[in-house]
Amino acid sequence: MILTAIGLLIVPVLTWAQARPIKGAVVYLKIPMIFFKMKTPTWSRPFLTAVVEPLADGATVNGEPDWRLIGFPPMLKYKVKGFKTQAMSKGMPYGPGEAEFENEIINIKVSFPKGKMAELFPLVFATEDEVKPYRADTYKLLAAKFFDGTPLASLSDAQKNALCTFANITAAGTTMGSVIYKEKLYLSVDLGRDTQVYNDLRLNQVQRAAHVLNERLFLVLKAFAIPVKDVKDLYGLKLEMAIPHKSFSDEYANPDLDKLEIYAPAELIQKFSDADITSQQFIDGCVVIVGGNRISVPLAIT
Repeated sequence: MILTAIGLLIVPVLTWAQARPIKGAVVYLKIPMIFFKMKTPTWSRPFLTAVVEPLADGATVNGEPDWRLIGFPPMLKYKVKGFKTQAMSKGMPYGPGEAEFENEIINIKVSFPKGKMAELFPLVFATEDEVKPYRADTYKLLAAKFFDGTPLASLSDAQKNALCTFANITAAGTTMGSVIYKEKLYLSVDLGRDTQVYNDLRLNQVQRAAHVLNERLFLVLKAFAIPVKDVKDLYGLKLEMAIPHKSFSDEYANPDLDKLEIYAPAELIQKFSDADITSQQFIDGCVVIVGGNRISVPLAIT
């Protein structure tokens, strides 16, 4: 049922670009960022890569046919930088095509099979006019996946859209879901990986958690008071984020990751949003877990 819906939603998009994209054109990325792999060559800036291949009237990304159901479409604005055809062995002089895209954050490279770029390109990139309708269609699919079988399935389309919009736009999450914790239903939002790498020599595990809460997560948690206000069956919000850290004395070491999880009751979020309690009172009323262990977070240490 879901795959059929995806096919129906994707096919009309083909009308906007039946030729190879033009160098310098502005496009918007549909592929969830979770599919991209980081490449860090010594001769150029880092970039992200993904492989797109045909599947019936749709496409796979890195071999995944249900890529659209894995996470939110980032809809990041990119400019087409150029194209490259990979050399193949004798008798096969022209291999898969690779398109490179640039923006102010990080460049990406997307590989397509030989002769398939024009067909597949509009499935994974949108024009500016397609951004809002494509995002709205994806929210419907994700809500069906994550809310069906839970009390949230009975929410109105407007309420489901508000929760998806919060998770995608307000929280800048990569994906969402619902989870039962201690017999209570939470909306779960994965925020991905923090862009900052923290120095073990300056901040310990608890201090890193406190810093991330103060700098980013409190704003996200407060904002949840609006979409959850009329959702009686939802007990609260779960946020999770990977926090990179290492000793800066070893310049070339790869960072380790702390998995931070926060379970925040909606009633407590509302009080925090209304300034009826302090941030310390708020976080003391939440469950904070790092690396599988519950911790207490004194905010004044940051």
